Amino acid sequence: MSVMLQSATIVKLLTSPQPSNAGEIGSRITESVTTSDLGVSVRRSIVQGAQTMDKLDKQWELFSDKYGLGAERSKQGSRPKPKVIPPLLPLDVEVASQILDMCDEIFCQVAKVSPSILQKEIKEVQELVKPSFQRLGIEIGNRNGPVPLQSGPQFDFASYVRFRVYNSLLIKNKVDFQAFRKDFENKCGQRLLGLLKPSFLIEKDDKAEEVLSKSDRVIRQNLQDVQTLTRDLYDKGLVAASEISTIDSEQLADWIDDASDLQITLSLDGDITMQAQILLQEQGYNLIPTYTKFMIKQLLSQKLPNDQQVIIEEYYMDTDYNSDPDLYEVKEVLLNIVLPGR
Repeated sequence: MSVMLQSATIVKLLTSPQPSNAGEIGSRITESVTTSDLGVSVRRSIVQGAQTMDKLDKQWELFSDKYGLGAERSKQGSRPKPKVIPPLLPLDVEVASQILDMCDEIFCQVAKVSPSILQKEIKEVQELVKPSFQRLGIEIGNRNGPVPLQSGPQFDFASYVRFRVYNSLLIKNKVDFQAFRKDFENKCGQRLLGLLKPSFLIEKDDKAEEVLSKSDRVIRQNLQDVQTLTRDLYDKGLVAASEISTIDSEQLADWIDDASDLQITLSLDGDITMQAQILLQEQGYNLIPTYTKFMIKQLLSQKLPNDQQVIIEEYYMDTDYNSDPDLYEVKEVLLNIVLPGR
């Protein structure tokens, strides 16, 4: 018993701080570790050792992944085959030009900005970022010259420039962003849908009460219209391929009865403005050129009751399975569409 108490006392003495000299000794130790040559050398060696172990772990992970090593991997079967994404068709230049002009017009209207000021800002930003895009191999004209609009990458560049200017002017003019964004995206959705599929657009004054309903027929017709619209986007060279999820009948019935949300996914492979969207968000901007999202939201919401929300969030996916993060390459924009139960 006395031995146990003595041991406990020794442990307590070793682990308890000593008020009389803890501060002085602690400061000396800290100084030795942080400033001395030995301390710096030790800390550098620890960091380098950790980096080396990370590299070894990564190499082992890739090796194990390639040959299916490990109990859990052996249960997973073969890795999924890479998704084959076809190349974009040639860009419909007339449609692309109209999309840009419509967005400029709507921005000026909603943000109350002069068109001449907007175009001046666009030209300045074009010249500022041209060299960076040219280094990527994109042909966007000479210095102080007009920017051609003949290809997908050129349309992506033009979209990036415009939306960067939009964001900058909103910040500069202290515009209420949430209110602006809702109005801007709604108006863009209406105008762009009218441009690409005018037969699908229902004007506000033409909405009949019988159209505005939560029904199996309305939802399924809406999804057919989405598929038709994405085929047109493919024909215009705006997306390379698309796929919409199927709806579970039980889930649809629950949503109609307001018992649950309805969730739909729409994949857009090779979205033409995908790089502009990603770059703008990496730079901290929240208004991005998701033209298809604008149109899909308008298409879905116009036949539903006015108080029915349509929430769409975009995710950027690499369609090829790979455990190496350095090889991650975005190839698909996945729209997650949620119709909340009311």
